[in-house]
Amino acid sequence: GSGGKTTATTAAAMRAATVVVVSVGVAVAAYSHKHRAAFADSAGDGDYDQYQQPLHATNDDVTLAGTSTTTADPTDVGGGGDSGSGGASDDEGAPKHYKYVIVGAGAAGYSARQAIREKDENGSILVVGTEAELPYKRPPLSKELWDLVESDGDDGDHGGDAVVAAQRVVDKLYYHNDKDEQESVFFDGVLDGTAAGDKNTAWLLGVTVTGLDVNARAIQLHDKSVVFFDNCLLATGARPKKLPNVAADAKNYVSSFHTLNDFRQLRQEVGERRRRAKVVVVGGTALGCELAAALANVDGDGGSMKVVQVVEEQNLLEKYLPPYLAKVATEEQRKVGVDVVVGSRVVGVVGNSGSSSGTPTAVSATTAPNDVVDVPNVVVDVAAAAAAAGDGGGSRRIGAHRVVEAIGVIANTNLVINGELEVDKKSGGVAVSTELQSSRSNIFAAGDAASYYHPILGRRRNSHYDNAVASGRVAGRNMAGGREAYTYHPRVWGAIGGSKYECVGRCDSSLTTVGVWDKRAQRETGNKYARGVVYYVDNDKIVGVLMWNADGKVDVARGVVDEKRLWYDKSLLKRLVPLNDYAEEDSSDSTTIAAAAAAAV
Repeated sequence: GSGGKTTATTAAAMRAATVVVVSVGVAVAAYSHKHRAAFADSAGDGDYDQYQQPLHATNDDVTLAGTSTTTADPTDVGGGGDSGSGGASDDEGAPKHYKYVIVGAGAAGYSARQAIREKDENGSILVVGTEAELPYKRPPLSKELWDLVESDGDDGDHGGDAVVAAQRVVDKLYYHNDKDEQESVFFDGVLDGTAAGDKNTAWLLGVTVTGLDVNARAIQLHDKSVVFFDNCLLATGARPKKLPNVAADAKNYVSSFHTLNDFRQLRQEVGERRRRAKVVVVGGTALGCELAAALANVDGDGGSMKVVQVVEEQNLLEKYLPPYLAKVATEEQRKVGVDVVVGSRVVGVVGNSGSSSGTPTAVSATTAPNDVVDVPNVVVDVAAAAAAAGDGGGSRRIGAHRVVEAIGVIANTNLVINGELEVDKKSGGVAVSTELQSSRSNIFAAGDAASYYHPILGRRRNSHYDNAVASGRVAGRNMAGGREAYTYHPRVWGAIGGSKYECVGRCDSSLTTVGVWDKRAQRETGNKYARGVVYYVDNDKIVGVLMWNADGKVDVARGVVDEKRLWYDKSLLKRLVPLNDYAEEDSSDSTTIAAAAAAAV
């Protein structure tokens, strides 16, 4: 805040210390017992405990990404000024006040802060982030950052140069984008200071918000200090789902893959073990598919380590792709060196000294051939999924050095309890309007944590990066007085095996799907599904479009969904998102959930 005592750190110093040293702690004597009780209730479920970290204060003069500030005061959160003129309150010993408080410093929170400044140049902003990291982009963690490593030489089975190469990636966090340009995992301007903000923006990183009182218009930090706001954005993101029945002696070898620190730890471990390791990735999600393929090819030779992907469904990405394409995707994944085990679910993980039943684990005798590499740290107990018994799944035991959970995420709505704000019971997100406004006019939600109403597609929650950025920007502008409807169709993109996909709208395999496939590409590759477009149909209207190895057509696909086009014949579909100049060269496939639905051929 302006004129206040705010402390922060440079990007380099922050990485070294692993915290942004903005010190917090305010006097709350004027804060009523009623609102104290509300906070006590709101923090009662304990779901945030695993994210809490102690606050760190310093008396050193430091800088936040190039912005000079003064020494920290342990009783201060942000700066001075008058709240009526947009600054944070500066009365000594009083709870602090900001015009805008953003809970979450990820893509949605960061984008919201930038968008607020487009409409309000001076209003005081506080951004609170649980992670002790400068704001960064998540997609490269499972995509480009794994493609960057080039070992200085083959060192056989003992690490060496691979360790150096892995550490280089962890330290630099640069990658090459789709234009082959070098790019940082941190948002543009974060490292050089141009996006750090201004004297009326304060950042609290490595700090957890444990309470929200919508009536008092206040948040509580995990040291029990309180901050008041005029407008608040809940950009709290999501947390990974956890595997069941992980024994105490296995916990150190089972991890999620959700944060920058998760990437650092896994990348370094992979570099150290290399070919001597075996990793089990659990889940057929987009993240699970990308990470499994990256691990299997981390050195670019298709055989850097053994990777097993355990999937409960019959095929990968089955919830999104029509069955025939999900089968193609599964085979693509196997071609890049991933052992995909379908129709199976993990029922427990134990250390390599016992099983869930307490009997000794004879790993080499109970696993399939080639299931054990070196001496595994844990044993993964796998059972046939109920719907897949006798169809590829089966009981087995898999020895592994590392187990990575990629089974989906849960929206972080821990702050929204006691019915003060509506939560979508189906998706789990904070229910907001098309303007991303909650049932309280001054509280908004964006990103993974928001269940928003789309005028064409209805209520939905989207846990992907493009949605976080776009919804964050709309929410930020609306917090600053705008009335903008969020009608954008976020792009979801990824790769599986040797294929790339992009989709917009509602891509749900339970809908009728109609595929248009490029025969020219089929002739050139020998693969019927080398290149094509899949349309998702609900009540005869196209509600989603997926492009398979068909780049540069996302904007056209968005227009198709916006137009609420009726599907009635395949000749129309060939023209909607054209694959080439020869429409007659395309063929169509379709699948439906209703036996009576007509199949396009």
